[in-house]
Amino acid sequence: MDIDLTDKLHKSLDMLIDKHKTNEYVFGRLVNYIENLLPVALATATEVNKQREARRTLLSANQEEFTTRFLQKNHYFYSPPTELFLHYDGFHFVIRNEEDIYHQILSTITAEKCLREWRHKVNKNIIKRIKERSPLTVIPESITIQFVLNTLCPSIFKTRNHAKYFLSIVGECLFKKKQWDLTEHPTTANSTGELIYIFPPGLKDLMREINNQCYTIFGLPNIFTNIKFKYYDHNYNQCRLISIAQKKIEIPPMLIKHMLDFLCVAAHYHLRYGSSDKFLQQCIDYKLVEHALFLSKNTPESIVNIFTEKSLTVSTTSIDTKNMLFIWKKFLDERNIPNIIFYETLKQILKKKLPYNETKDAFVGLTSIHLPNVSLFMRFWEETIDTDVNDWELEIDEICVLFKHWTNNTKTINEGLVLELIQHFYPETVIENNKYILHTSCKLWDKYNEVVNSIKLCKTHYTQTMEAIEEPYAFYSSQCKNKYNLLVSKRYFEKVAADNSANELDLVFQ
Repeated sequence: MDIDLTDKLHKSLDMLIDKHKTNEYVFGRLVNYIENLLPVALATATEVNKQREARRTLLSANQEEFTTRFLQKNHYFYSPPTELFLHYDGFHFVIRNEEDIYHQILSTITAEKCLREWRHKVNKNIIKRIKERSPLTVIPESITIQFVLNTLCPSIFKTRNHAKYFLSIVGECLFKKKQWDLTEHPTTANSTGELIYIFPPGLKDLMREINNQCYTIFGLPNIFTNIKFKYYDHNYNQCRLISIAQKKIEIPPMLIKHMLDFLCVAAHYHLRYGSSDKFLQQCIDYKLVEHALFLSKNTPESIVNIFTEKSLTVSTTSIDTKNMLFIWKKFLDERNIPNIIFYETLKQILKKKLPYNETKDAFVGLTSIHLPNVSLFMRFWEETIDTDVNDWELEIDEICVLFKHWTNNTKTINEGLVLELIQHFYPETVIENNKYILHTSCKLWDKYNEVVNSIKLCKTHYTQTMEAIEEPYAFYSSQCKNKYNLLVSKRYFEKVAADNSANELDLVFQ
């Protein structure tokens, strides 16, 4: 009991008695109020308050039960930096409008009736609780995880383990840049230090898209600062590698559409394993682990040792430096390893290990399984290829056919190797989309004039026969015969036709 308040009440009553003691009527009323009315009023107030407290307790319990049930049934989350509400339906994560959540809460309260008078309070409480929930702490359903893995594999990564390793790396980067508190997961700190992940250039567009989405959804800028697409004098011990299914990949449309799923699954893998290195520790895919940790387990000297053992053999011939660098590139490509030693450093290490002729700038007494095809292709190129022809172009597959014919059908070469050889030995050559060799012709095949002559023949044929002119490329395809069984592409055919449209050939296309 508050003693000060009690004294105040006594003083107030004494004041009233003293004030009205001379007025018999008023004093009588005061006595009646105190003795008869006040006890009843206080008893009534006590009962009303008791009922109100019971009602409040019931409503409070109902509110907590309703809130818990609503949040368990409806998986809503919040991103504080961007003020976005997110919803997870057990399959996909989607962005939701706050007004839609308000409407759903109020509609549910109205349907259940028990909390109508508290509906705005309940609404406010649920929104507050949602704002405390991060989607990055959710354990996604198996169907969501499998959806993300199927989107990544095999279109981007060879195996599901490669995809999981990639997800764990992205999750690690995501948590490193997180801007809201996730204290319920105190073990998520990056325990491996500042690792450098060297990604294939083919992943650059995908990583740019992921980075943009991270900023849009979670307000996290530049989360991939420790992901590089080229090696540049990094500490080998801190480097990790990852490989993709092919050099050039297309970003799956479903991955862009459901980027929220991807980011939340990536966060899940990080929380599950703690770090990408801890994922490798439990991964049973030996090849993946060995590749990822290749640099951390080697030095430049030990890698060059592997190179000389696997790629070079003793011979009476020599390998000049330019050819040696190509063999080195093939060695790296075959193992999905980026160029991790600067060429000058590589040359110095090789000179210490192998016999070297300074005058010839060549390593003597050596050869390689790659050299016969390399030397033969270079001779083919020097003897038959002209790279200063403005209106001409060759396709990689056409060069392969011409090379085979040039060797009298004794040697074949694949398109990938042709592209590598041209890029390495003839870097000034203009290549478009890794397919078209521009401003280039071959003495074995007069490709340009074959198209011009076909168009002239087409005009003559339809002028003489008075037949309806068909599509000129179809005419060319049906009439053209050369000893290589090569047909120019429709793209090239129409390009040549356009180049000659100002002369007599334009009549064919009218």
